[in-house]
Amino acid sequence: MALTDAQTRALDALDEDEVIATLVDLVRVPSVTGTDAESELQHRQAALFETEGLEVDTWQLDLEALRADPRFPGTEADRSEGYGLVGTTGGDGPAGLVLQGHVDVVPIGDATQWEHDPFAARITAGRLHGRGACDMKAGVAANLQSSEPCGAAGSPSRSPSQSTASSARRTAVSAPSRRCCAAMAGRWRSSPNRRPADSSPRRPER
Repeated sequence: MALTDAQTRALDALDEDEVIATLVDLVRVPSVTGTDAESELQHRQAALFETEGLEVDTWQLDLEALRADPRFPGTEADRSEGYGLVGTTGGDGPAGLVLQGHVDVVPIGDATQWEHDPFAARITAGRLHGRGACDMKAGVAANLQSSEPCGAAGSPSRSPSQSTASSARRTAVSAPSRRCCAAMAGRWRSSPNRRPADSSPRRPER
């Protein structure tokens, strides 16, 4: 199937080297579900969103309420905390695009079965190997690099894109927004623990 002119412009504007570098950085963080590394990566992503010029919103997930929800599918690892993150571009009108992902990964299992360090982000023969590379840090890296290509494709400013990504994959719900967002996890706008958009996304003291 031939690409449309808009798709061609978006791909031409995409910096593949930057996408790969972002993916390497993400994979090298051992952000196993429920660990401090996962929470810290969420806040690092928030800082990155800010440098990209996005409006940033972060909040602590209400885990008790999520677990009580009849739609809660369970989780692969214990969790004592989790954070949601949304980055929003400018523009008015309904969202034109939603991109969603998560930064947590499952445990590595039997370490002796790994040929190399699972968090080394080793590239061999053009392929990057590491825990979470496919599920789904590659998607998160692509989402993070999508703003400029989407603009180059000619997306109308009054109907911007919405890009969402999630930290806690099992509890993530698409973020309801009228503008373009890059989100990571949870119930945006409905969480009683959500921080205002202008607050600093710092991890609380233990």
